[in-house]
Amino acid sequence: FAKKIYLNGRQVNELTIPAGVTEIKPFAFNNCSRFSDLSIPNSVTSIGDYAFLGCNDLENVTFGKNPSLTTIGTGAFRSCTALTGITLPETVATLSGTFYDCTNLVSANVPAGVTELGPNTFNGCKKLSSITLPSLMTIIGNWAFYNCSALTRIDIPSSVEYIGTEAFKGCTGLTGVYITDIAAWCNVKFGNYQYQDSNWAPDMKESNPLITGHNLYLNDELVTDLVIPSTVKDIQGCAFWGAECLTSLTMEEGVETIGDYSFYRCTNLREIHLPSSIQTISANNVGEVSRNAFSDLIRDKNARVAVYISDLELWLSRNLGNGIARTSYYIDNLDCIDLYVDGTLTRDIVVPESITKLGENALAELKLNSVTLPSGLESCTESFYLSTIPTIYSRSKFAPTVNGTSLGSVKGLTAIYVPKGRLNNYTSNWSSHASIIKEAPDEMALSGNQTSASILASKLAHAAVYGTASSYVDLTGATLEDGMTEETLKEGDGDGNILYFLPKGTTGISGDNIVVGNTAERIVITDGADMSVPYDFTASDVVIQRTIAASS
Repeated sequence: FAKKIYLNGRQVNELTIPAGVTEIKPFAFNNCSRFSDLSIPNSVTSIGDYAFLGCNDLENVTFGKNPSLTTIGTGAFRSCTALTGITLPETVATLSGTFYDCTNLVSANVPAGVTELGPNTFNGCKKLSSITLPSLMTIIGNWAFYNCSALTRIDIPSSVEYIGTEAFKGCTGLTGVYITDIAAWCNVKFGNYQYQDSNWAPDMKESNPLITGHNLYLNDELVTDLVIPSTVKDIQGCAFWGAECLTSLTMEEGVETIGDYSFYRCTNLREIHLPSSIQTISANNVGEVSRNAFSDLIRDKNARVAVYISDLELWLSRNLGNGIARTSYYIDNLDCIDLYVDGTLTRDIVVPESITKLGENALAELKLNSVTLPSGLESCTESFYLSTIPTIYSRSKFAPTVNGTSLGSVKGLTAIYVPKGRLNNYTSNWSSHASIIKEAPDEMALSGNQTSASILASKLAHAAVYGTASSYVDLTGATLEDGMTEETLKEGDGDGNILYFLPKGTTGISGDNIVVGNTAERIVITDGADMSVPYDFTASDVVIQRTIAASS
């Protein structure tokens, strides 16, 4: 408590540890704040815990030319607030809390033999502007650089395996994280991933320096188009959290695991290429992309994310956690994802018949025209969140289990078509959407008032729900809208193998495959298609077209 040291009656302003001393005991000079210079001889091999804690006037520390110092105890120079720089001997192998709250420390080194940077080593060194970590370092401990707000750059050696809880929290001046090996970086484990629990809030534990630094440099080049090589099997949780420099991401075949929050808040990431090799993210759930792996990519309501996949079946059967770009934190009701399958933009998704359970958020935030659900589907509980899907077709005789919130969040949903005779089952189980559930016509004999749009809707519903397009549309009992033309009548026909039977006396609509009053001008059948018809009729001309290979 006296703060001053007297040696032979004289106040000590420059403390020189005598030669021959091998150990400075813990708390030896605790709170002695009246000396500014400290000299440590070659003979000292260890400095105990908190040996110079609170030496507020200590400005300079020097070591002998041939030091033996290997151990510096926890908090040895903690709260030495006048210390601005120090060069530790390369013989030192341990550091932990060493410079905690040395608020004026501008420069320091980490000796080459230090493989584990202990907790709080530079915590609160708010003027520390640069640091070099040794090439063999494996661990950066909890709170190691906490509140080092002047630190602008951090180079992470490829040997690092673990970065602890909040190791870089409060490093508000950080503008770049520099690495030399993407594969090694993908394998780093982070404290905010390792120490999560059921009440964990993701933005409270800033272990990854990218959370504040945002820019990732590989061999001194800013990474914008990130390629994860095939040698990487697992991308650890939080690996690229906050990497705002990324605009595109390609994972090569061989990547199997995408960790929690691994691309969280990569707010400029606009193109994602995912391999079919992905198998798991959570150890307990095979075939899943983890919760929040790609969440919060979008902050601009006009931005979109293009996601490229090659295996639609695998994609739809996965659980996608919070989806590729769950944006509800900042922008509600945003269909921000364009899905490309084998390089082709997909707006109409037909879920493969092999799928009985549609993955969680498998169709979340997509902009689509329609989705066709398979006949054996049992569950699509959390599959549709925040997507735009005007029309849903279901081939199943029984309404799959669905979460009302998920289906209720679908934008633009105007019609749900189900098999003939299954209306009551669907309206009972999907009661919140009962008003838009309709039976798809099993026989294409349409009556009542018909427009080009209603005829197209019936054709599409029949083809989607029953798995094949009808070869005819019987409109003999219908009333057609004024101004209907051949072009509007045949919209969406594709190969054209559909016969239209129009009411007797219809005028203004003529052309191939149109029958009026049991008479047709010309019938064209391509590639030997089977043509089922409801009535006998006569045709002036019949053309059968067949495509054959040049070598046939």
